[in-house]
Amino acid sequence: SLLELAANFARDGREFPDGVQFAFWGAEEVGLVGSLHYVRELSDQELNQIIGYLNFDMVGSPNPGRFVYDGDESHSRADVPAPEGSDVIEQAFNDHFETHGMTYGPTALDGRSDYQGFTLAGIPSGGLFTGANDPMTGRDARLYDGHYGAPYDPCYHQSCDYLENIDR
Repeated sequence: SLLELAANFARDGREFPDGVQFAFWGAEEVGLVGSLHYVRELSDQELNQIIGYLNFDMVGSPNPGRFVYDGDESHSRADVPAPEGSDVIEQAFNDHFETHGMTYGPTALDGRSDYQGFTLAGIPSGGLFTGANDPMTGRDARLYDGHYGAPYDPCYHQSCDYLENIDR
């Protein structure tokens, strides 16, 4: 997903005066190792230059929901409050889905993914999540044209987690 996003930015020829960075993190499942290390190594000046962090977690799931991180905390509360500006990121995704007539729902910005180091540093954060190994509810199966009772991602942390299972 990140490579596709970067290719689209390049094709569009858009210029971002402050730049855009694309990052692939390692060891998220064993304590957010890569992203936390990255944030810890930034100087105060570098931290202050980051206007926002977007996290795209499991967006290739074969039985996906369409969940937006709850940056205004209107649906959930986290141990670490969402930094100011996270609500703006959430609203941008909500607006996109509404403009395109796509169903979406909230998911907690609760520190369980690579955005956590950024939220701890006070950087506005948000993004998308399509679900993990929880079974899809009947409601979500209807909303997202999915499969009731099947996991959002049946190969989540399983040996079948290969490129062939990505919902392109």
